[in-house]
Amino acid sequence: MSRDLLNMEESISRTHGEILTPYKIGVVLLIKEYCSAIPK
Repeated sequence: MSRDLLNMEESISRTHGEILTPYKIGVVLLIKEYCSAIPK
């Protein structure tokens, strides 16, 4: 799961030309928190 998230982050940063706004960083952090909160 975490590997998929890392790949997703890499593709997002590549798509936006390595530009990370605080909004994008916040969204990624929210996704990580949500995924880690889901019981496995």
